Amino acid sequence: MADAKMQTTALKPCPFCGGEARVQSYYRDYAIYCFKCNASTRKFYPTREEAERAWNRRVSDAED
Repeated sequence: MADAKMQTTALKPCPFCGGEARVQSYYRDYAIYCFKCNASTRKFYPTREEAERAWNRRVSDAED
């Protein structure tokens, strides 16, 4: 059985250009950035999961 901490979420394409997004770690913090246009989460998150959730969140995901 896989360790839950090692599971990663599939990143959505960049909302601006459709480019590939990647996780970048900085010491103990994480951010997501687009390889094509350099868009990013602009904030560092303490866990990879939080950074992935922030990147994958879209306006169209808002609850009614």
